[in-house]
Amino acid sequence: MSHPPSYRNNLVACLGGLMNSINSKDDHASFIGTAPVDAFRDSVREVVSETWWNSNLGDATDRPRAKALKDRLISDDRKFGATIYHTVLDLGREEEETMHILGKVYGALLQSIAMKNHVLEAPAGFAFINGGPMSTYTRYLLLPIAAIVDILTHDHLTHATQSSGRARAFCRGVEAVLPEDKWDVLSGAAVSAIRERLQEDHVQVAASLPAKGATPKDVFTALLGTVMCELIPPNSEGNDVELGKVYGALLKSLAFPSDAVHAPGGFSYHN
Repeated sequence: MSHPPSYRNNLVACLGGLMNSINSKDDHASFIGTAPVDAFRDSVREVVSETWWNSNLGDATDRPRAKALKDRLISDDRKFGATIYHTVLDLGREEEETMHILGKVYGALLQSIAMKNHVLEAPAGFAFINGGPMSTYTRYLLLPIAAIVDILTHDHLTHATQSSGRARAFCRGVEAVLPEDKWDVLSGAAVSAIRERLQEDHVQVAASLPAKGATPKDVFTALLGTVMCELIPPNSEGNDVELGKVYGALLKSLAFPSDAVHAPGGFSYHN
């Protein structure tokens, strides 16, 4: 009979080994048993707690996912990510508090390995999916857009990445108008304006749909208007991409309020 994966063997012991590995491989790390390393270890175990483990990895069938988490712990040695460390350090924390936050960040990373295709939030603005960091472009732009398009079937899509083909096509259109390199240089105010609009549109679309029998066309009409959906009917993948370009132009106009942003069909958006 196969037993559930052991929390102590897969996480606790390997985490202790990781601490020793850092200490032995880095000439500047001599912190075993100090308050900062205790803070790091303890905060990892706050996030990946035994309760969480039993709820998410408490069945014998979960052994492969537990092994993936364990393998990550074993493969990591002294590099936790300089970017993450300095980002947290720049918050002006004391070393012990910094290590505590880093432990929570690392704990979220480990959780994301065990919970495939789910976004795991972490302190200092970080998020992880499938063991890697998720860009703010995907997290704050593409996933919320996909959640609107798939609102009939994926009410909480912002926590996963299983978007439909239609949503992916629509997002390709958005990306054509507002690509990631443009997003990365937007001001904080511009990003906030776009995120607020996405939240408002999600609420508006949800409220506008008929109680029964709503269709994808109803979603696009609520989002972009009847005129636009008559001009570019949402009846093919190509048209879904074009409608995405329209929505991308609308969002881009929020980021560049002094410019007129052109969209398919001869439309332009200005703020």
